[in-house]
Amino acid sequence: MHRAKREFSHALRLIERVCRLAGDRGLIRDAQRLFRQEGLAAAVQRHDNMMLFDWLAETFSYQGISNRAAMTYMQQHGRLRAHDIVAGFSRKPSCPKLRSYWHFERCGYSKAERICSEPRHFSNCPLPTHDLRNGRLNQTSYSLFLFLRDVTGDDLVAWFDAQLATVSSFPKHSHSHRLRIALLDPLGQIFGVSDKVASMTLANLLLAADPGRTSWIKAGAEEGLDQCNGRQIDDSERCDRKKCPLFQRCDRVAPTRNEAERMPKPKSRVAIVAFGLDADGRPRAGRFRPEDEPLVHQAAEALGLQLAIVGDKALLKKLPQGNAFAPASGFVRTISQPTLDALMAAQTINQ
Repeated sequence: MHRAKREFSHALRLIERVCRLAGDRGLIRDAQRLFRQEGLAAAVQRHDNMMLFDWLAETFSYQGISNRAAMTYMQQHGRLRAHDIVAGFSRKPSCPKLRSYWHFERCGYSKAERICSEPRHFSNCPLPTHDLRNGRLNQTSYSLFLFLRDVTGDDLVAWFDAQLATVSSFPKHSHSHRLRIALLDPLGQIFGVSDKVASMTLANLLLAADPGRTSWIKAGAEEGLDQCNGRQIDDSERCDRKKCPLFQRCDRVAPTRNEAERMPKPKSRVAIVAFGLDADGRPRAGRFRPEDEPLVHQAAEALGLQLAIVGDKALLKKLPQGNAFAPASGFVRTISQPTLDALMAAQTINQ
């Protein structure tokens, strides 16, 4: 038994040593230089959503296959660009799933079989016209485009800034968890984007795109958006690497007081509620924080739902938590008819 433990400990030490030797100390510096060379740093400065879409769509296309194979395919068949999708939407496609980001779910496009979940609209749909490696990438690209258009208001840079500014509004969670709520969870709702890919992509963008945006750099280095293991930092201990450019701003440097004590308490005991019937006539609803009202209002209007301000604790307990960043089935969830009747009696803020 003791021998097995010693052998296991030796294996762990060996693996840790190899990982430390393999770490790239110039990771952030090299990424910043690459972003400048490719024009991405300038795109962030001018809030160029089109160019940022191009970079994100290409980055996401490396999922599920070797980088070399993905690159070879794009060299032979071309890359999907934002202006290609804009041109497709200019022809006013009839598919109901392309009405908004919140409508775009269960598209079901298969490149091999040339089918989708809305066959009546297939011939007029721009989504299948792009020769990507598989149909899922077509869906990912359109979901991403609609997210940038509808959720970020065609300004991903400003949206990042705004989302990072809300990190303090989640007092019950650690700082890294709050960053996940603010950035990773919303982007993880984009079709076909895994948490791992979203995390790695965000870390690169936040760390390298603009050295002047300290909130971006700190977020990119956080656990959950983390590149620090590659820089030989032990996540379980406070960092003592004083030469790191983030040392003075990193939460790992010094112990902090209990975050719950220093974070502001919620000011409101009411929730904004979106509710109505889905396409199959089933009652659905979701409760949201009042500060999410602008985005919730936009989504509810797109989906034909009503909104109400609800302060009744008993009623709120019956309502599922909504997700303003999810498509329709995740935005609001199924509820009972009596609960819908109670919401109908509440004071609505849109008709």
